[in-house]
Amino acid sequence: MRIADLEQRGRALAERFLGRPLLHLGLSPMALTLGGLLLNGGAAALLALGHLPWAGGIILLAALCDAADGPLARLTNRQSRLGAFLDSTLDRYSEVLIGLGLFLYLLSRERWSDLLLLLLFLSGSLTFSYIRARAEAEGFRSHPGLFIRSLRIGVLVAGLWSGGLSIALWVLTVGTHLSALHRLLGVCLEAWEKAPPETRPAWPRWLQEWTSRRTLHNQAGGRPQG
Repeated sequence: MRIADLEQRGRALAERFLGRPLLHLGLSPMALTLGGLLLNGGAAALLALGHLPWAGGIILLAALCDAADGPLARLTNRQSRLGAFLDSTLDRYSEVLIGLGLFLYLLSRERWSDLLLLLLFLSGSLTFSYIRARAEAEGFRSHPGLFIRSLRIGVLVAGLWSGGLSIALWVLTVGTHLSALHRLLGVCLEAWEKAPPETRPAWPRWLQEWTSRRTLHNQAGGRPQG
């Protein structure tokens, strides 16, 4: 099953179990978006103070708000490009807040190796998001990648609840950078497919053959492989 299929199923479940119940409460999508940001700010404070399990619960609650705002916008016919832009931007601020809370926690306990992992994870996470935004701005398809935000949140919360924060940081660091490279490769392959043959770079023959098969697959109506 592809990542895009998982995302589509996740959106359908969020609409059914989150969007529809919230519809009857009269909440707006923007209220959920801002509520998620505020919850992540509170979680960051709990992280800095060392209350890791409580912080994990708040992060999970904020993630539910983030998962519900899109379905609620569709159900109330309030979808807009501005709303999607603000939602994506505030998601980045939420990641920074959580990262800051973890940074202060690890710094206060002089866990230098975990601090390094945290910085590497945050750089991978922001790069992962930037590649998608920049690719879409240049007219390329949306390449989902492997380590999507909901999965990153799940790994982090599991680490906070189980006491295995160091292991979670290792998984997050490796996963985000591999996902960023996977997404980057997808964009590069798409650019290679769209370029005139005479301007294409001289890639290895095996990669050219694989890309040619990928192009034929897409032209036949298959899903993008990025």
